[in-house]
Amino acid sequence: EEYEYRKNLEVAIIKKVDYVASKVMPFREIIQRTIGDVKFLDMTLAVGETINDSYGIPKQYDFVYFAASISKAIDYALEAFARAKRKHKDITLHVVGGYSNDLMSCISVQMKALGIEEGVDFTGKLPSHDDVINEIRKCRYALLPLKIDLLSGTIRESMANGLPVITTITPETPNWNEKRQCLLLSEKGDFDAMADNICRLLEDPNLADVIRANSFLTIQEKYSNNGFMEVWRKNYYEIVNK
Repeated sequence: EEYEYRKNLEVAIIKKVDYVASKVMPFREIIQRTIGDVKFLDMTLAVGETINDSYGIPKQYDFVYFAASISKAIDYALEAFARAKRKHKDITLHVVGGYSNDLMSCISVQMKALGIEEGVDFTGKLPSHDDVINEIRKCRYALLPLKIDLLSGTIRESMANGLPVITTITPETPNWNEKRQCLLLSEKGDFDAMADNICRLLEDPNLADVIRANSFLTIQEKYSNNGFMEVWRKNYYEIVNK
């Protein structure tokens, strides 16, 4: 229901604008198929991340799953975490983000069935984005499977804050491993493979260090706000000049 509501809002907004900015071909194809002929700008939001390594901060949790609404893929995260917990019984998962009472009822049933009532805790929705970032910095690694998103802001934020990321394969996530490995990937729904990636991080500190260093380099290359705004300036002139 939430997805349908948000989708209809996006369609209504896009129908009212003269240009749509997106560099992601699957997004462009969906928009053209759904709405029709649209003028595209080859640019993205200026969402550069500041490198802020949390490595030296005392850790209270092993993994974090976070989102504005944890309904996005919390079920995937719990399934993979439960499988890894069979091998590493003492690992913990910190869940940060909002949820409804109905969703929490479903989550409670899932955790009971998986036998992971202990080891998982929930903060609920936090007051600010800064609070969220401070919370994830208490964790060693990020467990952020995707279902619909091609690449989430939470992945970029984790990378920029020094949390090695485990996620799923989408049309976009493998691109982040082109130059160097930044993400540990598995197919959507392959919870055993995702659990294997969890165990790899737990058992190989060198792997975590390599992914952390690679992530910083890739964020610096791909997400410079100065570079984004140079592209914006160029596109504004192109719009004015038709």
